[in-house]
Amino acid sequence: MGQLYTTGENNIDGPWLIGKEDLADLDEILKSVEVKLSESLEKEIHHIALEGVEQGDYATLDEALEKKRKYHYRSNQKSNATLISKNGKFLEDNTIFGLLKDPKLTDFHPKELKVIIEKGLKNRFSLTVSTVYDGELKYSIQCFDHDIQEEIHYAITNWIEKHRPNKIKQFWSQNYFIIGGLFGFITLITFIVMVQEPTVDLKKLYGKEIQEILKQGVNKDNHDKAIEILLRYTTGYIPENFLPVKKISSLVIQIFSISTFLTLVSILRPKTTIGIGTTKQIMKFYKFYVNLVLITIPLTFIIPPLIDWIKALAKI
Repeated sequence: MGQLYTTGENNIDGPWLIGKEDLADLDEILKSVEVKLSESLEKEIHHIALEGVEQGDYATLDEALEKKRKYHYRSNQKSNATLISKNGKFLEDNTIFGLLKDPKLTDFHPKELKVIIEKGLKNRFSLTVSTVYDGELKYSIQCFDHDIQEEIHYAITNWIEKHRPNKIKQFWSQNYFIIGGLFGFITLITFIVMVQEPTVDLKKLYGKEIQEILKQGVNKDNHDKAIEILLRYTTGYIPENFLPVKKISSLVIQIFSISTFLTLVSILRPKTTIGIGTTKQIMKFYKFYVNLVLITIPLTFIIPPLIDWIKALAKI
């Protein structure tokens, strides 16, 4: 039976909203990742040492292990976490926890977080959270031992699934220009309809007056008035002093209001934010804003009128 292998790398689009507590949780996972990479390195060393003994390069396995450990543990041993700011400055430590407790973090505006853990040449883990453009999170896992790679992959994807943006947020972030342009066009059209000079149509008014006269019956008292109104109705006459009252359809007003709101919301989209230092409050705002736009406002102002509109159509 064939074995299913998972990919050792992934790239997930934003917007990622990652706070201090989320990074602290990630730090705990990375501690176990480092331990797992060391285990994989030890298995790699044992494999290489055993090959050396079989090829006659070493007399015993213990001798081969000692030699290989000295070489492999001396080279490519790295555990590094780097935080890069918007102005190009950076903080560096062995762990994310070390970055979080750094006093310089208070005035730091993080743009990117990079984590690299290396154990030898074939055991490496890297993770990057970038706020550039729409923002993204990407990671890469390379292990000599495939089972250990699977364990690391499982641990890191569990953390990712807790914090990854859903499809709606990703669609909003990636297609804001198209969405904003579409609703902006609708806003412009409805605005033109609202401000343009209204078409003067007095025939309805004249028609109502003619109906009133017909109900009363044409007599000598209203004869002249009936002829005048009939002439006005027939010719479409507009008095010079007539000031038309502008009546805008409630549907046009609703479309204008909703499209204006959706245009602004599309442009003011959430962006990937590493919520520590000076961006802590920005991340809190984005979380509030996203819930407001995707949950509170639709449930309060959009869905109820939509239901009423559907009910009205059903009665037609």
